[in-house]
Amino acid sequence: MSSFSSFIANRLYTQNKKGFSRLIVTIATIAIALSFSVILLANMIINGFKFEVQSKMFGLWGQMQVLPYLENQSYESVPIVLNDTLREKLFLMPGVEDIRGAATKAGILKWQDELEGVVVKGLNENWNQQKLQTYFKAGHFLKLADTNLHNEAIISDWLARRLNIKIGDRCYLFFMDKSPRLRRMQIVGLFHSGIDEYDKNMVWVDIRHIRKLNAWKENECGNYEVYGDVQTLTKSQNDWNAMLPQNQIAVPLRDLKPQIFDWLELQNTNEWVILLVMGGVAIINVISTILILVLERTQMLGIFRAMGASESKLIALFFKYNFRIAWIGLVWGNLLAIIIYLLQANFHLIKLDEASYFVSFVPMRWQLSDYLLLNLVLLAAILLSSIVPLMIIRSLKTVKLLRWR
Repeated sequence: MSSFSSFIANRLYTQNKKGFSRLIVTIATIAIALSFSVILLANMIINGFKFEVQSKMFGLWGQMQVLPYLENQSYESVPIVLNDTLREKLFLMPGVEDIRGAATKAGILKWQDELEGVVVKGLNENWNQQKLQTYFKAGHFLKLADTNLHNEAIISDWLARRLNIKIGDRCYLFFMDKSPRLRRMQIVGLFHSGIDEYDKNMVWVDIRHIRKLNAWKENECGNYEVYGDVQTLTKSQNDWNAMLPQNQIAVPLRDLKPQIFDWLELQNTNEWVILLVMGGVAIINVISTILILVLERTQMLGIFRAMGASESKLIALFFKYNFRIAWIGLVWGNLLAIIIYLLQANFHLIKLDEASYFVSFVPMRWQLSDYLLLNLVLLAAILLSSIVPLMIIRSLKTVKLLRWR
């Protein structure tokens, strides 16, 4: 059965160079190639988009934060402390790579006649330029390890452009308290995150400025940002809260910034829509192709039946013919998707509005598991779709097949 169906399927495919059915086969192959390349590209774009945005979010705020247990959160920090013993225990928790202290305070940045409301983020000695290298653009980092407190600040390139500030300029920073308190800060560096909410508001300073303004102790911070494996840290949230003092709570960043993460999750819906639509296009084309081939080769089917060919042999014949169309379409679809992926990954040909999408170009991320799964699923779906026209073959009697015109 295998040699008969394979031989006839190969002859049908290779010798049918002309005619309407050959045109339909070509169209079906192109449709499968284009549909599959779109599916692969959509998967790589959504994976890349989610990876890039999440990496930025985690790099700026950590995968999890230890916060004071308060009903209402604000930019004004309440002091908490992780003593050395507790800190050592937390570092032994699974998934932890780093723990950095910080504090925030509302302020106003003034340069010449321009004013801009900002959130001042104080960084403790656990921060350095290397840990923020992805976002650091120019100048030098804060001297956090120096015993002397320096009046230095780092702002975003967006704020620098808006206020026409250059590195080395000395600006006034008003800290909002019961009465505004003034510090004259030298701008020593610029950063760029690509997240509008962050770039338009955040100013980095030494945390000791905020400690002095709030009359905190030397080791107190407003929050601790925990960096590491997001899935492991999220699963161990209850264990963290069991170890922390009652006035502190561990919260995953996903819960602190739900609007951005929920928006990212919506991209999965887009991927499913593309998969169903483009997969449906490929399947409909295959069904149409097999139906046309069945109609064109009706008398041939009748002759094979009259000669004693079983239903399983006839079904296997068209199944293998369908497999060849699907296989060639998938090969071309893979090649097209890989070429586009390599061009975009190396040259960033397709640009995006960073203010709207958090990235300046269309990111792509290739994952082997997704790649293999999509190939197998679409190939299986196309082959299973051939059952529809093959059922028609079984319903036709031999006499009708022989008399078909």
